[in-house]
Amino acid sequence: MAAAKAFVVLISAAAGLQEGAPAAVGASASEGREPLAARAPLGRRRVRAAASRDPSGEQGREILRGSDGYPALNSTNATDNSVTISAWYGRLGNNIIQIVNAILFCQQEGYSNLILPPGRSNIQIFDLPGKITIDHRTLGNTLKCDWNHLAAHYFFGRCMAVNKRLLHRTVKQYLKPYLTSSIATACQKERARPFGGLTVHLRSGDTARTIGRTSSATQTAYASCSFFDKVVADHRFEEVRIITEPDHWHPCIGVLRSRLASMNVSLHLRNNTI
Repeated sequence: MAAAKAFVVLISAAAGLQEGAPAAVGASASEGREPLAARAPLGRRRVRAAASRDPSGEQGREILRGSDGYPALNSTNATDNSVTISAWYGRLGNNIIQIVNAILFCQQEGYSNLILPPGRSNIQIFDLPGKITIDHRTLGNTLKCDWNHLAAHYFFGRCMAVNKRLLHRTVKQYLKPYLTSSIATACQKERARPFGGLTVHLRSGDTARTIGRTSSATQTAYASCSFFDKVVADHRFEEVRIITEPDHWHPCIGVLRSRLASMNVSLHLRNNTI
């Protein structure tokens, strides 16, 4: 009986980023040209993005600083002690990573306000404000990230120094309070009656349209359908819950319908809830 176990193939949003995440649309690593983030009109004085022309993104590179001692990044404003995410990049998972990276930067560098870009309603599981207040100076200088590179790409990217514990703690402290009421209710119901089977996220949508045809194909490669067969068989799951998108394009959906039925395993398919 697998009810005592709850294995989850995690949604990529919560699990972290793949190696080699792409640069944000409109960003330029070429000398003498500012990225879109630096050129976006935000109605406040900015420190020039001297550090934004760092195409390598090496971890732990020293942060370039202005005469006032504050980081000389295009997203910082020493006057109102704020950091701005100039634009959203990608979908929910990327957006969460953007916010978390920016929060960690604020904590380490002593900024007390994080300004979010417009379009916050598109992140439908949260009711986000325009500004998040940060408990700053809580990380010291222990976190070695290439903030120059991340800030130049709307804080989207991977810092190898951010482990799952720190990611979880930051999301819980700063994003969980903004969960919408419907999402909070759904989480409470799930907690009251936990699903004892295997939950699998089968992503399609944008990845289904680009897989094998773009330079990002290595990030969107699908696991073999037999992989899920093996997990179900090895751990003797009696139920499988698939979370996917409305297009149902993922090639393993039809395969698992057939195979799981032959294994006497119940299949639950969801695409309209979180």
